[in-house]
Amino acid sequence: MSRTSLPASTKIGFLGAGQLARMSSLEAFRFGIQVAVFSDRTENEPVQFMTPFSTSGSFESVDDMVAFAKECDVLTLENEFISSEILLEVQEKSGTPIFPSPQSFALIENKLIEKQTFENAGIPVTPYKLVASKNDLLAFGEEHGWPYLLKSSKGGYDGYGNKTVRSIDEAEVAFKELGGTEGR
Repeated sequence: MSRTSLPASTKIGFLGAGQLARMSSLEAFRFGIQVAVFSDRTENEPVQFMTPFSTSGSFESVDDMVAFAKECDVLTLENEFISSEILLEVQEKSGTPIFPSPQSFALIENKLIEKQTFENAGIPVTPYKLVASKNDLLAFGEEHGWPYLLKSSKGGYDGYGNKTVRSIDEAEVAFKELGGTEGR
């Protein structure tokens, strides 16, 4: 089996510094890869204790992320909270490759687009519908049954950004809590 060696100076940058970045970093260290992390939090996140290459900034700031990207050989995502448009701009301005690519990420960053992408590729998905009103919430429950899982189309992961609703009253409350009135 042929192997390609990476130089000891290879540095992977994680956009996000939580549990996934920590677990991935442990594997990167096994292969001698240096790890850098970019966090948008004020408190220390799990992987920040493991590397001297820790940067804080905003996921909304192209300049912050470009400066970080220029210090890395490659970037990857630890979460889904960054806009694909911003990622594309960071990649173009820094010249640092990002995986998954901003174009690929655009297909999964929004749960509605993700479901449509899977469906268009012939991958079975659970019933879904974009809801924008009480009537939509009620119609979905009547068509598919109660309870159902109401999900935010953006910003949800690992159990966040969704609520099980058992009635129209619960659905209305959850819709508002999940940002439905703000288009999420």
